[in-house]
Amino acid sequence: ASQWFSAPRHVIEWFITDPLPLGFVGYAQHYIVADENYFASMILNSPYCRDVVSSCVLRVFGCVS
Repeated sequence: ASQWFSAPRHVIEWFITDPLPLGFVGYAQHYIVADENYFASMILNSPYCRDVVSSCVLRVFGCVS
């Protein structure tokens, strides 16, 4: 994953309103978590995973939901 990426507006809205990414931010305040790990983990666990992740990444990691 990379720190530099673009995402559709509905995905960004999910990041700032859904309890999953907000809860992970609370967890990450006590640990060192790289930006690229945060965004990749959240997107793979989001309801938008299949919409925004390329098929080559899905073959390696897969969507959780």
